[in-house]
Amino acid sequence: MKLLSKLFVPAFLLSITFQAQAQVQTLSYSFVELGYNDTTLDFNGSDVDGDGFYGAASYEVSNSIFIGASIGSLSYDFDIDQDVFELGIGAHTPLSRQTDLYGTVSYLDAEVSQRILGTTDDSGYALAVGIRHLLTDTLEISGAINYVDIFNDDSTGLNLEARYYFGDVISTALAYATTDNADGLSLSIRINF
Repeated sequence: MKLLSKLFVPAFLLSITFQAQAQVQTLSYSFVELGYNDTTLDFNGSDVDGDGFYGAASYEVSNSIFIGASIGSLSYDFDIDQDVFELGIGAHTPLSRQTDLYGTVSYLDAEVSQRILGTTDDSGYALAVGIRHLLTDTLEISGAINYVDIFNDDSTGLNLEARYYFGDVISTALAYATTDNADGLSLSIRINF
C-alpha cells in the first residue's frame, strides 16, 4: 500500500477544494459549493484516470480571517478509491479594490483503498498562497500555489480558476490544477452568503 499512497499525494493537490473565492463586486469568503473533479495521474508513464465529487464550505469570521472545510471522493482506474477531508483557516488582505492576496493552512485526513491491496489512511497538512482578481463584475480569475504533506511524502502544485457570476449569489467555475505527475479539471457551482 505504500506505493499506492505515494502515487496519490499529488492527487490531493488536485482534489483539495478549500480555496477562497469572491462574490460579485466584493471579495467575500462565505459560501457553500458542490463540484466534480476529473484527474489524471502519470504513474511510470501510464495514465491512471479518476473522477468524483466534492463539497466545500467557507465562512468569513472577521474582516480578514475565514474558516473552511471540504470533503471529496475520487474513484480511479484499477478499483482505487480516494476519500479526503480537509479543515482549515485562512487570512486575506486586499492588494487593490479588485485583488486579494490570501493564504490557508489546513489539516487533511485521507484514505486510499484498492480491493486487492487493501486500505491505507493518514493525516497531514496543506498550505496555499494565492491571488484573486475580479476582471469584471461577473468574472473572477484566481491562482494559487499549494503544498501538501501526507502519506510520508510531499508535493507542490499550481491551481488556476475562472469563475462566472450569474448574480450576487450563484456562480460557476472551471479550474485546472497540476503537479509534477498529475493534472485535473474541476467544474463547480457555488452559493455565496
